[in-house]
Amino acid sequence: MTQVKITALVLLAFLVLPRSAASVEDLTGVYDVGISCKAIQAGVRGKLKESSEIDVFDDGLGTVLINWPGFFEFRTFLVPENAKPGRGSLAGVNCPLTIDTLDGATLAVDVKTKPGSDAASFKGTLIVQRSDQAQVFNCKVKGKRVSSQISKFSFCLPAQ
Repeated sequence: MTQVKITALVLLAFLVLPRSAASVEDLTGVYDVGISCKAIQAGVRGKLKESSEIDVFDDGLGTVLINWPGFFEFRTFLVPENAKPGRGSLAGVNCPLTIDTLDGATLAVDVKTKPGSDAASFKGTLIVQRSDQAQVFNCKVKGKRVSSQISKFSFCLPAQ
């Protein structure tokens, strides 16, 4: 086959095959979050449990910003799950995470939304490392949206 015929067949297949309708509703809002961590601080193992409130801003283009007071600000990306509309995963790092300090955090959570509703939740893992304080936290996190509005949102932006 010639290159033109192959390209035409690929284009035709793309147009004819069903496309995924998977999507996740807007995640913007305020979430109540529970956190449970196993930690090692200055050589001593321990546990940490607490709850907090976080602000989430979904730009609608796949980037989700999270302001987590007392922890970090995160820049994450959203990947919808094709087989289950309203579900997907968020993954990202805190802002600013630099190789110079090795201090920072990584967040990876599964999200669930209900189409046509304000209901939204997530659960997953938060890993925090602070080399200057000899701390490592491995945490389970779980959150539920309590409001779909945020009053203000401040966030560190990537370097230009």
